[in-house]
Amino acid sequence: MGIPPGLWAACILASCAPADPSDSPKVLATDPAEFRALGYTDWDDTGDETPLLGVTQYSQNEAVRGVNLYTDQERTCFALDMEGRELHRWTVPDHDQVECFELLADGSIVVLSVDQGVSRLDRDSQVMWRADVAAHHDLAVLPGGEVIVPTHREITHAGRRVRFDELTHLDNNGEVISSWDSHGAKEILAQHHAPHPLDSPADSPTETVYDFYHLNAVEVLPSEISGFPAASKLLCLRNVDLLVILSPDYSEVLWSFGPGVLDQPHSPTLTPEGRILVFDNGRNRGHSRLVEIDPLTDTVAWSWKAASPESFFSPIRGACQRLSGGHTLVTESERGRIFELNAAGERVWEFWSPLIVDGQRRRIYRMQRVLPSHVTSWLQDR
Repeated sequence: MGIPPGLWAACILASCAPADPSDSPKVLATDPAEFRALGYTDWDDTGDETPLLGVTQYSQNEAVRGVNLYTDQERTCFALDMEGRELHRWTVPDHDQVECFELLADGSIVVLSVDQGVSRLDRDSQVMWRADVAAHHDLAVLPGGEVIVPTHREITHAGRRVRFDELTHLDNNGEVISSWDSHGAKEILAQHHAPHPLDSPADSPTETVYDFYHLNAVEVLPSEISGFPAASKLLCLRNVDLLVILSPDYSEVLWSFGPGVLDQPHSPTLTPEGRILVFDNGRNRGHSRLVEIDPLTDTVAWSWKAASPESFFSPIRGACQRLSGGHTLVTESERGRIFELNAAGERVWEFWSPLIVDGQRRRIYRMQRVLPSHVTSWLQDR
């Protein structure tokens, strides 16, 4: 996940308590059917007779002020103030499943449309460039405007149709510079996770498409932190419960963590102190939590779960972002809810997806908060 300018603010850990051992996930699934490539649905079908809409809590003296960015997962990208008022919107032409975007200093955005491509739009939603690639889940924008985005390709593997993820590097005009292939790196990655069921031969031919790693996040380290060189890549491989940091040239795994501790995680980011904050979905466990890992000791330095654990649960998707002062912005995707925790783990801001049709709430893939100056500088120029 790319980090907008100005967000490398100081962070204070809320706790150094180790994770509850009871939160440990089950071992890696052994049934190949568990790795079928399935599309994400966009609506919460639990229903709500009196739905909560927009900002429902705002502790003005405690919440970290900023501008909140998210998409409707159709064609629109929003910038909202802390009270939920719309400051600006961008509409992506000719695409229909916009998942996430990064806001640049001039008001332009780089936006990912699932399996349709990556676009750069100016602040008036005019296309500056477009790359037709099989993009999914995340993108990282480098200081010079280059972009690294997860893509995938399908091959026949052990008698099955299997998707393997790639990282596609685009220049600042959207042209492909290079790519890294997880299939080509499979032997190196396999040293860091349990044997994969999709490596076993299929019993019979099938048209089912499987998903080997499900790479759902990429972050490029902006500087040397905790001994990792600048331009190292932090990745999340959901289907094997694995976080890895790859060397700048992708040739070496510098660090790995997750199997036996994490349960189908999303959204790892590196904090200024060199720790890694991750949304631990808990799909097998039955509740989600936030986990912060110290890569120097391979220990959980901090974790948070709801007082009633099952009340906080996004079995797929989900995100978290460390704000200043030890605050954390949390996207509980499957409920269409965003909330901010202070350093003591108390909720100080909350937002619910306002789009409800036939009793179903639109899910939110991810919300990011940027500093107000990152938006007002170009809004005032209009």
